[in-house]
Amino acid sequence: MGYPSPPGQPQYGQPPVQPPVGYPPQYGGGYPPPAPAKSNTTRNILLIVGLVLLLGIGGCVALVFAAGNSVDNAVDRAVTDFQDNYGTAPDDAFDLKLNDDDGCTTDDFGYPEVNGTIENTSGKSHGFNITVSVNDNDGNRIGDTFNVFIDPIDDGKSAVFSGSGFTEVTSEFTCKIDDVSFNG
Repeated sequence: MGYPSPPGQPQYGQPPVQPPVGYPPQYGGGYPPPAPAKSNTTRNILLIVGLVLLLGIGGCVALVFAAGNSVDNAVDRAVTDFQDNYGTAPDDAFDLKLNDDDGCTTDDFGYPEVNGTIENTSGKSHGFNITVSVNDNDGNRIGDTFNVFIDPIDDGKSAVFSGSGFTEVTSEFTCKIDDVSFNG
């Protein structure tokens, strides 16, 4: 003789008892069956999209850094080139001689006029920009400064220059060279 079956279990050799229609099957004791496996498709898609975004942002940052570094180098070269061609000329890059004592006279209209010669000793062809101020005998500036532009001169060559300002002078005055810059 066998042991009695637990309640709700069919006897040995009898067909299992079916639950009524619409009700879930009954389990007798023990653990419930494992839940059906969840689909991880959404999680996997989100992980892939996140990884692609992270790599894209990292690539953009690297690209911006590389481009910024390249721009910095280009700006440095441009500044150096500008200073070499348009900055204040060092004293050993030219030899400037003014006519007369201070190079100043008055033109036909009564404006100050400066005359002289400039020799290029810079080692390469350059134009020059001479900034001139007009001063009274006490050294005080009279009116605005004016500029005299000289076309490019080959190294070792000279050019004669003459330029006028627009400050009408009625008393004695002198001209002073305030600056000599490269002009190309």
